[in-house]
Amino acid sequence: MAITASDVLYPAGRVHPDLLPEATDLSADITAWIDEAYGLARVDALETQEAKDAAAKKWAEYRAFDAACISLHANPAAADHRDQGNSRYDKDQRETICRMAAEALAEFEGLAPDPATEVQLVDASTRVIRNTFVW
Repeated sequence: MAITASDVLYPAGRVHPDLLPEATDLSADITAWIDEAYGLARVDALETQEAKDAAAKKWAEYRAFDAACISLHANPAAADHRDQGNSRYDKDQRETICRMAAEALAEFEGLAPDPATEVQLVDASTRVIRNTFVW
């Protein structure tokens, strides 16, 4: 059984609706991220539906936390709203959300590793190692 946005949204999941207050339909965004995950070849290659669902959930969490991280970096840390008070967030709040995005991505990578980045053994005496050169 494929997961749905309600599996990712709080209280069942880790993504609280207040995480992205500017999102007009967070549930629709999460559904799109879940669909995106199921469309990834590395998720499709997983053997069981349970494994696919776990990876898709982590991908949706990653995308939500990453969107919030970007939003926190793009917007000012404090704002005054005429006749409506003010809002403020601390640097550690931003760092926590960005860390949660990185952790969710790492968990996704652990559940659905990218075969293109794995070392491929050709035979016992030969292996392929990718090199990156920076000039």
